[in-house]
Amino acid sequence: MPGPSERFARYAFNVEVERLLTPAERLRLRTLVGYLKPAHTHFIDLVEPLRPILPEHWELGLSELGETTTLH
Repeated sequence: MPGPSERFARYAFNVEVERLLTPAERLRLRTLVGYLKPAHTHFIDLVEPLRPILPEHWELGLSELGETTTLH
């Protein structure tokens, strides 16, 4: 049977955060999770929200003056 066993999957977990982290914050959080998690559990991944997609041109409903463009 390919993939992780049922027992592995039962004790596997992700950590989800509400904002994008800096590289230093990511490292500290991963270190903290590794230190605090029980030995029989498996830390799989740190899940962050996707980076916002900002167009390089005006796009109706997404572009805002001062945020995605500069008035000359």
